[in-house]
Amino acid sequence: MELVKEYGDVFQEVPGETRGVIHRIRTPPGQVICKNWRRIPQQLQGQIRDEIEMMLEKGIIQEPQSDWCSPIVVVPKPDGKIRLCIDFRKVNVVAKFGAYLMSKVDEMVENIGQASYISTLDLTKGYWLVPLAPKDQEKTAFATPWGLFHFRCMSFGLHGTNETFQRLMDRVLAPHGGCAVAYIDDIIVYTADWSVHLATL
Repeated sequence: MELVKEYGDVFQEVPGETRGVIHRIRTPPGQVICKNWRRIPQQLQGQIRDEIEMMLEKGIIQEPQSDWCSPIVVVPKPDGKIRLCIDFRKVNVVAKFGAYLMSKVDEMVENIGQASYISTLDLTKGYWLVPLAPKDQEKTAFATPWGLFHFRCMSFGLHGTNETFQRLMDRVLAPHGGCAVAYIDDIIVYTADWSVHLATL
């Protein structure tokens, strides 16, 4: 709890923006994907509008002039809230991205198994940390009853986002090799000594 109090500024509901990587959505010249928006049930529209207004306020999305358009998908949560997703399947068909070697889970488990102390960290809305290249932002445009919006940062559902985020985390944790590892946005700190563990955290 002392660590949480001392570094309280890093525990935010909405993350900042990294300078470590930029995500690209590479598509063939002249290629445009535009799908009609899907009807949203009336009883969900209030929650969706609240979510969109929050993302606008935080600078996660903005209103574009775009020829691209993907439909939204609303996923109910067990607590009655909703998760706003975008159906990027048609965009992903034409998009290309650079491959990146993901962490091997079996190797991670073997290394962590030697530790006496383990802490796990889950990044809040981690993908929102990573900016999209400005020229690719319009490709994430999605339609709603209140207009068209696009992302300024990475969004779930886009091809290559896992690889981009893994690249970022590998760079961030490189100075702590041997005591910290990440699989996408899940970070594990593992040490044999308690004082080293606290210092690493």
